[in-house]
Parts: sequence; C-alpha cells; structure tokens
Amino acid sequence: YEGTLGFGASEPVDAGRSGVVTSVAAIGTVVDPGGTLFEIDLEPTILVAGSVPAFRELNVDSDDGADITQLEQWLVDAGYGSGITVDETFDSSTAAGVEAWEEAVGRLVPDGTVERGDVVFSTYPVRISAITSDVATQVRSDTVVVEATPTAKVVTMDLEVDAAARLEPGTQVDLELPDSTSTSG
Repeated sequence: YEGTLGFGASEPVDAGRSGVVTSVAAIGTVVDPGGTLFEIDLEPTILVAGSVPAFRELNVDSDDGADITQLEQWLVDAGYGSGITVDETFDSSTAAGVEAWEEAVGRLVPDGTVERGDVVFSTYPVRISAITSDVATQVRSDTVVVEATPTAKVVTMDLEVDAAARLEPGTQVDLELPDSTSTSG
C-alpha cells in the first residue's frame, strides 16, 4: 500500500484579538505548553494545556467553568499556582497566579486577567505546519495566524474497504520511505 508520512491534519489557530502580527513561530517549530505560538502587538499568545477552547475573558468576575479549572491546573503545573485551589472558580489566588505568569512571559501590562487571544488551549504539544499571517499583517480576532498539527508522525493511506477490513489496529508493518530506506511501525 502507498501512503503519506506526515503529522496528520492541520488545525487553524486564530489570533483571538485584533492587531498586528509582531512575531510568529517558524514552520516546523514544536510548541509545548507554556511556549509562544505568535505575538499580536508584542503580546504573546501562549499554548496552555487544556481541552476546553479559549472562548471568553477570564478574571475574578467570570462565571465558574471548566475552562477556569484547566487554566488553574496549568498554572499550578507551570509553577505559578502558589495558593491556587484547582476548581471552577477564578478567585484572587488565580488572579495572582495569572499575573505572575503574565510577568514571566513579558506581558506589557500584567493585570491578572486572561483575555481572548492570550492563550490557546490544547491537550498536546503542537507543531507549526503553516504560517497564514506573516509578521506585519493586520489581523482581526477571527484571522488564522498559524496552522498546527500534533507532533506524532502518522501515515495516511487510501484503502479499499476489503483491504481496510483485513488490517487490525496495532498490526506491525514495514515501511519503505521515499529515499529507499526502511523502517517499521
């Protein structure tokens, strides 16, 4: 069977806020939680561990929610969570942790609030697969700045239904790469 070795499907990453792109991670860069994907008006957009997408501003006035829980867990895991109780409530301890994190990443005005565009939540590190808004590009909040994939390599194949039915998940395979070298998977 013939297939394509790659990193899977790309997902778009929106700016989350309006402004000018002032920095963007290079294609092929792996961004771990805590790393910068890009900057808008010199303000970094940071990858943060979590499964609920960033959809609102988070501060002491926010309603409780699972997005706050994952933010608090990440703050604790990243070393900014002194005094934080990981729950669904954004309280003064959470605000203090956010402010400490904002200072560490170089926010222009650390204020203990996570605004739209400050973070992108993901359950895994990402690999920048495309840049769709170069440095000096004016963007709106819904403008895609980069596209990203997971970091694990995958092989994508088109198979006939009868061939797919014969392949079990976990089956050991031998792979011949385009440069004629072989590997297994």
